[in-house]
Amino acid sequence: MKRQKHPFRNVDLTGEVYKPFPSQDLGRLYDQACAELSLQQEKRDYIVKSYILLISVIVPLIVSLGNKVTPVHAGAILLLMGLTGYVFSLIIIRYRVYKESYWITCIAIAQLSNLEQESLTKHNIQAMYYKCLKKKWMKCVKEKDGKRKVNYRKLVSSTFFSAETLMFLVVAFFSAIISGLGLDFLLSGCRFGMGFSFLLSAIMFITLLCRYYSYLKDIFMVLVDGSSESFNFAFSK
Repeated sequence: MKRQKHPFRNVDLTGEVYKPFPSQDLGRLYDQACAELSLQQEKRDYIVKSYILLISVIVPLIVSLGNKVTPVHAGAILLLMGLTGYVFSLIIIRYRVYKESYWITCIAIAQLSNLEQESLTKHNIQAMYYKCLKKKWMKCVKEKDGKRKVNYRKLVSSTFFSAETLMFLVVAFFSAIISGLGLDFLLSGCRFGMGFSFLLSAIMFITLLCRYYSYLKDIFMVLVDGSSESFNFAFSK
């Protein structure tokens, strides 16, 4: 099925397409968007703090017990903690997507407050969101021979050292290391146990990192393919 081209790439904000949106509701929507934005950050911070606290208690406890805990039990506990961190990392990725969508929404609503009442249509509201999305993420899109593609180098370089990415990397890194350490305990009698442990840690970390940037890419994918499906991914968040 051929994808429907999105109508907001070269939109004119002066046209009226749908019934006007009540301007008095913009302030309420802005407050709600800001509240949700803060909530996503609080949830993310809570998960990061909880996981760091968990591993700072459990790992030293296992080390201090020494021979009182068998390698199998210690490995099972560590592997479970690593998998828990893996799940937490996936949740943090979702919060990152929500946070970005709410942030763009707040900017769009602020811009919409400058328009006249008759210009506040559904089409124009979505178009303003598209324009704000473009202003924020167009730097991560490259155009060659009339075709747009995701500039992954720019995407990584522009976001890798952000607070959101670093907090994600902390949880992802520890979950991968602890999972590998747990597998190393479980395979302590195996000749290639350390190799398998390192491989598991590497696979987990790379998988989480790829998933993180895949979701970030989906936020602005409408700027690349111009399809309604890609726009709805971001706008519907």
